[in-house]
Amino acid sequence: MRNWCASLFAVQIILAVCGVAASQTLDQQEQSCLADNPNDPDVVIRGCTALIGSGQGTNLSLNLAFYHRAVAYRDKGQYDRAIQDLDQCIRLDPKDNIAHYSRGAIYSHLGQYDRAIRDYNQAIRLNPTFVEALHNRGSAYDATGQYERAIQDYDQCIRLDPKNAIAFFSRGTVYSHRGQYDQAIRDYGQAIRIEPNFIGALVNRGFAYDAKGQYDRAIQDYDQAIRIDPNEANVFVDRGTAYDAKGQHDRAIQDYDQAIRIDPNDADAFVDRGTAYDAKGQYDRAIQDYDQAIRLNPNDAGSFLNRGKTLLSQGQKAQAAADFAKAKQLNPDLAIPKE
Repeated sequence: MRNWCASLFAVQIILAVCGVAASQTLDQQEQSCLADNPNDPDVVIRGCTALIGSGQGTNLSLNLAFYHRAVAYRDKGQYDRAIQDLDQCIRLDPKDNIAHYSRGAIYSHLGQYDRAIRDYNQAIRLNPTFVEALHNRGSAYDATGQYERAIQDYDQCIRLDPKNAIAFFSRGTVYSHRGQYDQAIRDYGQAIRIEPNFIGALVNRGFAYDAKGQYDRAIQDYDQAIRIDPNEANVFVDRGTAYDAKGQHDRAIQDYDQAIRIDPNDADAFVDRGTAYDAKGQYDRAIQDYDQAIRLNPNDAGSFLNRGKTLLSQGQKAQAAADFAKAKQLNPDLAIPKE
């Protein structure tokens, strides 16, 4: 949050709050607007709105008021309003690199990566050592498949801050996306050396070991992630898939069971447990799990495909054909088995 030296005002205003008239001095509203780590974004919004509407602010105080109100709107999920306020910050001060960066972060969150990259570009032009902007631009490049550019940005982050675990983690993720698992493992390892309890790096390194067929190493990473936080359902699913790959289906099912206990709405856990039951020849249980996965996520083509395969293996050709048709409708690129 920005630091600034507040100007004080002595104007009295009246606000209607939840139908009740509330009177505060502009000084109090200003303090509400510019408080660090506010607990209630609505208080910030009311205070900043009063400050903006007072007609007495300097360009600096107005810029800060628009910025803080934008952050409050962002925290409430009102992204259009947040962007409008950041637009106003930039009109007041076109060299405000924080406003460009913050608007870019919202565009990234909304999946509008081209707009995000333009804002990050400007933030970096204004401040070439802005590590967070470089990192976020790298993430936007990654999301749009521009992997070389993403790696270049993460490289620069690491040159500027060699102990930036997030930058190593993010570069490792790009290498994983490119199938360069050895490089990914090195970067995840460096992130873990910097932050030993970095669960995301442990899990992603596990993915990379999985992809290389090094299932025992993958399981070791998932074990460590679970020791750090035993309430992450996804990690149990990931470890379960590694046990499945080793043919240890009973251990896999135990992990899927635990994932479902933690999160009964985890469709992936039901799909993967269904696959394990399939591998054990427990087809009725497999179908029950696929049924539940489809109830939780009726747009997952893989669930219909898996259920169709199991039904086909049991001679239920009509039901299997219906599942295959639905899977193909949801994902035309799926390879459908011949009956």
